[in-house]
Amino acid sequence: MYWARNYIGWPTFSSFQPNETHKIFAAWEVFWHVTQNVDSLLTKAGCELLSELHGCSARVVCVDCGYKSLTREELQEIILKQNPNWTAQSNTINPDADVHLTEEQLGDFQPPRCPRCSGRIKPDVTFFGDNVDRRLVDFLKEQLSKSDSVLVAGSSLEVMSSYRFILAAQQLKMPIAIINIGRTRGDHAAQLKISTRCGLILPHIEINS
Repeated sequence: MYWARNYIGWPTFSSFQPNETHKIFAAWEVFWHVTQNVDSLLTKAGCELLSELHGCSARVVCVDCGYKSLTREELQEIILKQNPNWTAQSNTINPDADVHLTEEQLGDFQPPRCPRCSGRIKPDVTFFGDNVDRRLVDFLKEQLSKSDSVLVAGSSLEVMSSYRFILAAQQLKMPIAIINIGRTRGDHAAQLKISTRCGLILPHIEINS
């Protein structure tokens, strides 16, 4: 049961703070950021010109009626009130706040429902196999057309949801730079590729706005 596992992992996941790389991107903010991550760390670092390509786990949405006026923190309190005597522990946490629980640990956990229609709710994220909202894709392609260059940092670009923007930038004959450990799907289109951790190189780069 997803919400039982996420309920246990959320306190740790939500306590994570931005690192120096996130803060550097916030300081660099000139035109637009796009992130594949769902952890809201760029927002915590101060980024405002930001699109979260795969959504954000700090928000929830009703699958049935589309209700979005509930934060993940508020949902945590709702789950607690519905399950005051339910407890479970896990020693590991996944990057999306999911943890492993046995059927026995799940017990009589009661999953939360939409406060408006009592429907099913989920994190406001794009799960593997789902499609990114077409309106967001179109908006980002428009933003890309107004840009003068693209920097990819810390992404292999393996999924089409991000790689499509490299193809679009290539068609626009736009300069592309990539910083990532190991190969990426977009290496063929990059004029500059640096194979290293972002945190090792970004502090030494200056940009002109």
